[in-house]
Amino acid sequence: MEIDPIHDSRLLGVLFTSYLQQSVDVLEVRRSPIGNGQETWFVETSVGRFVVRRSAKGGPLTWTSRSMEFEVLESLQSIGLPIPRVLWHEPEGGSLGRAYLVMEALPGKPPGRSFDGAMARELGRVLAQLHHKTRRDSHMVGHGHLAGILTATSVRFKHTLFRTEPLATELLQWAESHIPETTARAVRLWGDPGPHNMLVADGRVTGLLDWEMTSLGHPGEDIGAALWSVLGFADPLEVLNGYAESGSVPSEAEVCWFHVVAQLVRAGQALEGTRAFLEAESDEVTLPAMGLGLVTANLLRAASAAWGLHGEASTVVTGQHNAPVEPYTQRMLQRLRAVQTSLSVSQDSRTTTRRRIIEVVIAAYSAGAANRMQSVEGGVISRAELIQEVLTRRDRMRDLLVYFGPTTSTSVAK
Repeated sequence: MEIDPIHDSRLLGVLFTSYLQQSVDVLEVRRSPIGNGQETWFVETSVGRFVVRRSAKGGPLTWTSRSMEFEVLESLQSIGLPIPRVLWHEPEGGSLGRAYLVMEALPGKPPGRSFDGAMARELGRVLAQLHHKTRRDSHMVGHGHLAGILTATSVRFKHTLFRTEPLATELLQWAESHIPETTARAVRLWGDPGPHNMLVADGRVTGLLDWEMTSLGHPGEDIGAALWSVLGFADPLEVLNGYAESGSVPSEAEVCWFHVVAQLVRAGQALEGTRAFLEAESDEVTLPAMGLGLVTANLLRAASAAWGLHGEASTVVTGQHNAPVEPYTQRMLQRLRAVQTSLSVSQDSRTTTRRRIIEVVIAAYSAGAANRMQSVEGGVISRAELIQEVLTRRDRMRDLLVYFGPTTSTSVAK
């Protein structure tokens, strides 16, 4: 079997020696136990601790670029935020097989379940500072830019989220008819802000990580994503309070719209991850977990923001929906059990966590958590019924929700 070059300490030593222009011995290489997009590896060396971010074989973010991420991080070094210093990168087919970048390790740890209101306010402040310091006064974004976000989302997730989730289709239609009439100066977006991509130490933020989804756009895009990320950890209003200390917060209607769109995008990414796992493009067991727990949570949050669970949702009737019963449940169970078998040969802590995750995912699929409605009698269904159908599926994945927490991102494991 061919050895993954990331495990070749001699090769890594040669790379670090060459790029750092000093003699470097690699002492330890270990993979981060969390993360669902790219691979994150910690490399302990004789001259310090470094991080290698390598493109994943498959998953929800294979379309992103390590070269672009490197260039953006390099450009942000002077703005005074705790952004890791990047050292070098190589494209696909380079020394480590897949595209990667190397950065210095920052102090602190991911906050995980200790993330609280004070940290949420700090997240808002950090976002406001980022946007203020990267504002492009000559580049305006408005209605056309926001409409383009919805078009791209619809196209990207056409065969996953919007094929299998009638509630998502209804929410997309709501978003299309409620695009805010807003114009703002374009800013550098973090793209995926939140506790899952932060480091903290002694109550302060020491690192802003994972810029793979960065772009230029409307500040509300980052705000909506941040509100999505803190649900289950802290009151989302704290993010807005922190942002308001250093920047102008969009209107309530605008915040609602960006929040709903962020939920749809993350739900789509989660289902893309499920597809990648099913097709054996990735063995990351958190991907099918997100395809169950995170997708349903996102859709319910978006529905609550857009309509209110007991308001507009109960009175509006939608058009015909024919979401099929999941045809691949048995195939997914076979895939899960195959990966489960492969995990039995290792006893490290990361593998132990993955074995527990796969147990709760298998239990959820076995209980029918992926079985959606086959058809709708009469060709119409109310929004309230769409919401109830999602709630029913969540009731079939209780062990998974207990393990990860009913409202938190499944990137945070116990």
